[in-house]
Amino acid sequence: HPGAPARFALSRDGDDSGGSFESCLLLDHVPHDDNADVLGSTASSPRPNPNYHQYKITLWIPDVQCTRCHLQLVTYMTDEFHSVPEGTSCANKFALQAGKANSSLPPCPAVYHSCAPVTINGAIPRNHYNCNLSEFEHKLNWPFVANRPPPSEYYFKGYAVLYDTELHFPLFGGTPIRDCNNWKFCDPQNGLFSNYSLALPASARYRIPAGTCASVPGTTKSPSPMQTPRIANYG
Repeated sequence: HPGAPARFALSRDGDDSGGSFESCLLLDHVPHDDNADVLGSTASSPRPNPNYHQYKITLWIPDVQCTRCHLQLVTYMTDEFHSVPEGTSCANKFALQAGKANSSLPPCPAVYHSCAPVTINGAIPRNHYNCNLSEFEHKLNWPFVANRPPPSEYYFKGYAVLYDTELHFPLFGGTPIRDCNNWKFCDPQNGLFSNYSLALPASARYRIPAGTCASVPGTTKSPSPMQTPRIANYG
């Protein structure tokens, strides 16, 4: 949904409880793409809208060792249609419980999670490693650090950028969305609902693909290539 941010985190080894992820944020305030209009499907034509495309981001994985950690992607719905009033903020509920977010903020009411079990063959046991979000952002040349709230706290429709529809990485950064009451799509070509003023460097590490895909040791399942999903009808 327009302005919805995302967050990546790494759990402790052998612990996939909600609070475990608060110990290691890998990247926060990952913006939504204003070019993406993914809810254009109908019951009679269940095909993705032509503006659908992948998102890609490169993360900095610390030098940790874990047999079964979980890599978590969380997206937060921060618009009025998901009970976040204009001019307000919300926070991750597990960050609130851990005392790592402003206790005066309500938990974000609509949150989507996606997790993947991972094995990492690093040097330091994950459960003994202290993660540093600022360090990871620096290593990635992450540009979205100015005028943002603290980690795990999110502004109303505060995260809009334009992604490259061929390379799938963020291309231009903008300001929070204004003057758009559509919960599906705020067309950046029709009034520029965000002021896209921040050009993002192509050489930044978060935009450079790195690493290889592999199955989890001890299993026989291999990773599948990305396929365009069928988009449900929300009309």
